[in-house]
Amino acid sequence: MAAINIIKTEKIVNLIDFSGRNLKTMPVFLPNSTTDLNLQENFIQSVPVWYFRKSRKLKRIDLSYNSLSMIERDAFAGLVELTHLDLNTNRLTTNSLPVDIFKGLTSLEELAINYNYDYNDNSYFQSEISLIKSLVSHKDVTWVTDLYDKLKPKGFELCLHHKDFLAGVPIAECIVKAINSSRKVVFIITKDFLESSWGSYEIEMTRMHAFREGRESMVKVILMDDIRKDKLPKSLKEIWYKVVCIVWPSDTEAPYNTAEIFYDKLCITLSDGRMRISDDNTPM
Repeated sequence: MAAINIIKTEKIVNLIDFSGRNLKTMPVFLPNSTTDLNLQENFIQSVPVWYFRKSRKLKRIDLSYNSLSMIERDAFAGLVELTHLDLNTNRLTTNSLPVDIFKGLTSLEELAINYNYDYNDNSYFQSEISLIKSLVSHKDVTWVTDLYDKLKPKGFELCLHHKDFLAGVPIAECIVKAINSSRKVVFIITKDFLESSWGSYEIEMTRMHAFREGRESMVKVILMDDIRKDKLPKSLKEIWYKVVCIVWPSDTEAPYNTAEIFYDKLCITLSDGRMRISDDNTPM
């Protein structure tokens, strides 16, 4: 039996190299601490849905030059640290990859999928990944995830790009669909959001939908990073008089200015659009 190449750094397994082993299935042994997995030049035919469930630290996966004809839905779910995925030179077709196969890979920087039956040009997938990454920065994703965890137990369902947007569907289409199907739209205004090329687009689409459907009160704004109103996008300023705004507390030691009170007021605004919150988080 051929030896398995394992590189250890400070007694933690980082890279496992199974390349050129004539494997027909995914290897059984994969330490939880693995960050780099090289499986190129084998005869692997499929990736089971359960395979990476205990390997959450993976950053790079190379499955190029195999015989992959199927990757099961959610096979890559939970790999939030994955930055590079190489699927070059396999037998993948349109039916081999579920449309949401890359959903949740918020750290993915490079996807190689050339030289497959139906994916000889991966520029479309690369552009989709770039757009997904531009929607919410890594810092904002962490904060939004915490927000989701706070609101879900209170009965709120949130549509989040990294959770609900489907790979293979244009980002603009996903945005419009999410707006049209949502009862409220919450804009979390951070410095990174203002720098995003998609921030203004999302606001403009929401503004058009809100006025067309007579739902101006659907827009909620959370201001962070001590952003002043004069720095807001023009399309948001135009509907500011209809917007419910809550300011994230910058000084949590100040009375009546805590995260707990912030979440209470947010729940009120999401439940009842008639309530107005002033810039100092007090009801008006």
